[in-house]
Amino acid sequence: MGMIIRLPSIIPNLFFIIASITIRTVTWKYRDAIAKAQSLKLGIDAEAAALLELDFLARVNQFPNLYGGPVVRRAIQRYEELWLPLAARLKGQKIAAPLDVAWVWHCHMLSPLKYREDCMALVNSVICHRLLSDQERGDCLLKTKGFWIQEYGPDVPFVVDLTDDISPSYDYQTKCSYNLEAAIERQSVFYYQVSLPHYRSWTFLEKAVQRYKMFLYLKQQNPYVFLVPCYDIDLVWHAHQVHPNIYQIDTVNILRKMLNHDDTVNDRSEGSKLDRANKLTRRLWQALYGVSIAQPGCMFRGSPPEGKIVAMTTAQVSSITSKHTHVTITKADAINVPPSTREGKVKIFLCKLSLPLGPSKKVFKRACKHIVSFKIPSGSFKGKRFFYDTGKHPYLILQAIDTTRTWCGCGGEEIGLSQHLLAYLVEEHLGKYHHFSLTVRFPEELNVQLKMHIGQLQRGPAILHVVADKFVKAVMPENLESMWGPTPLTLLPSGVKNACVVASHRIFNHIEKLCFICRIIHCESLLMSAVQVFYENKMVALGHLIDTDQLPDKLQLESGKSGCCILNTDNAERAIQIKNARGDWAIVKGKWEGYVKGIPGVPGVPGEPGIPGVRGTPGRRGKTGHLTVMCYDLVHGQKNPPPVVRVPSSGTFDFRVRDVSVNMENSQIMISAGTKDVAEHLALAFSVSMLHVMCQPRPYLRSAVDSQEIRPPEKAKLKNMKYQDLSFLVSAGFLTTTPCNPYIKNHVNSGRCAGCCGREEGGACGGCGGCGGCGGCGGCGACGGCGGCGGCGGCGG
Repeated sequence: MGMIIRLPSIIPNLFFIIASITIRTVTWKYRDAIAKAQSLKLGIDAEAAALLELDFLARVNQFPNLYGGPVVRRAIQRYEELWLPLAARLKGQKIAAPLDVAWVWHCHMLSPLKYREDCMALVNSVICHRLLSDQERGDCLLKTKGFWIQEYGPDVPFVVDLTDDISPSYDYQTKCSYNLEAAIERQSVFYYQVSLPHYRSWTFLEKAVQRYKMFLYLKQQNPYVFLVPCYDIDLVWHAHQVHPNIYQIDTVNILRKMLNHDDTVNDRSEGSKLDRANKLTRRLWQALYGVSIAQPGCMFRGSPPEGKIVAMTTAQVSSITSKHTHVTITKADAINVPPSTREGKVKIFLCKLSLPLGPSKKVFKRACKHIVSFKIPSGSFKGKRFFYDTGKHPYLILQAIDTTRTWCGCGGEEIGLSQHLLAYLVEEHLGKYHHFSLTVRFPEELNVQLKMHIGQLQRGPAILHVVADKFVKAVMPENLESMWGPTPLTLLPSGVKNACVVASHRIFNHIEKLCFICRIIHCESLLMSAVQVFYENKMVALGHLIDTDQLPDKLQLESGKSGCCILNTDNAERAIQIKNARGDWAIVKGKWEGYVKGIPGVPGVPGEPGIPGVRGTPGRRGKTGHLTVMCYDLVHGQKNPPPVVRVPSSGTFDFRVRDVSVNMENSQIMISAGTKDVAEHLALAFSVSMLHVMCQPRPYLRSAVDSQEIRPPEKAKLKNMKYQDLSFLVSAGFLTTTPCNPYIKNHVNSGRCAGCCGREEGGACGGCGGCGGCGGCGGCGACGGCGGCGGCGGCGG
């Protein structure tokens, strides 16, 4: 037998002690590096400067002409020939440049080495600059204008109209060594990356300044490495650079030389210089600080949507919406009345439905509103004035009745029923006080001629309904912006297909006019879903999923204390960003609440002679829960969080978010008359429905085959729910494969999405509350009793 050697019991403890010491050593190493980074001194109030930088960029962003073309070339000429010489002579004075010149100046300073070189070559001194508040800038502009007029006279404009059309052939040969026109074009996309509201949060900016100092310390430790910052760091870096003298002093003190800023490297493709530098920066940051440089809400957002989405004109919006006015029937005559009809009448109704209305008189009464009646074959008609809403009652219905054989003209036999789409006729006669004639034809040659007078039309709500298409498989290459629009997409690894499912739904209004095409796209491999709204074959609104690349999480901002959208992935929240021609329009965030999984009952134990049974324990009924959404206004901003909206509303299948109301059962959409953003609200309606698809815990569908019936796995139990009847939910992708939370749970981040279920059993289904199960009877003979069924909360799909 071999000898058994027993190690002293101290050996395992020694291993544990060594491991603990190693962990502590590494932890202290990270803490020491972070502490050294935070000890770096900056000569500006960096948080305040970052806010002023955002204010300036927002002001420039209001004038797209400042991003390229002849307006920029004129601004460069004014900067070089007029501003720099004036600023050099006013050295030490507190001055401010007009916006076009200030923008060129700003972009020039973002290349610190070239800025100093060009200033010395042109005016023999480095022109000082600092960011100003709106109040300071206004005061300084007035003072500087006086200096300008003294220097150049009143005929040389200080402020120029930035919306004026300038000849495209306007040219100017710059005297700078730095290509200012190209630099301005590159900087045109920067503001979009930092324009979301959380960039104005003081808490967020404090952390951004801390990370900027860590970036500088990382550069100190790696002086010859090209480092790539995240956008929060880059914002503070820009704010620092536009204080050129302070920037030089600070960076020389920290790095022993002035840190240059190279924004010419923009190619993000795999293997490019930027891609390689980005990966190296991540590794070095992780090694030095023990944390990732990538942070929620700080990453690349894709290209700005301006120029890629078209704005609808006021006339186009008006052509879609309903109208209301006063209509007067001034004359009504019946022609070719059947000879057998000695007495009769014609009833005129307004109706919200077209014929046939069905056999029920109740349906007719509910759908129609009686306006006036007149006698036939002859009778006086005094005229009738009534309020008319084309959205509520598009149709005019006339009912001819023979009352020859009735007493007192009551009852009678219907001769005929005819309808006319009055709403179309009224809306085609846009303008003031129109008169027109209308002939309504009945069977057997009976005609009724009406003369009508239409008052001035007022715009009402847009009343739309969806005619849904089926989802089909398609391949949409992620690098084709013509197909995706301005949707930020990651590049897939070589050989991975981005198979999508796509449906193009037609959207009609109250007069059956085709108004929009809404394309719904779901791509699991790209983890992307989008809704594209087209008007006359041009994209007018876009909504697409966003994640923590663009939105901060709960660790970066104080949740619930501001109007910033925070994405809490621990609660399986999802968000969709909506864009229009002007840029970001809204973010709508959704999460599933109230889901409770059913608990099975415990079976009873049968009794035996002399031994009593044990009663079973009842199960607990599960609950399906519901979606809640919050819509953040990105156009006007908001100081407080938006209201939480339950979808659908309690006890109904309707929901209302901002200015859009949706009936999920019949896909009717109403957009308030008070908004011009009809396409954007249509995208919002589909986005909310899409969030329902994304967030609802339910069995994951493994087939992309679209169906008009829900067909979950055989073991999943469906009770008491009607999601399969909600056509608007189906049109958003409820019955097809999507990058929903159950998919992410199963294929991307196991365990990431709270409430999602990876199994197919009904009891485990995240959408089905799950039957608690029957505790079972303890049997006869001192019966243990039945534990009772926990009940099924109903499956969401």
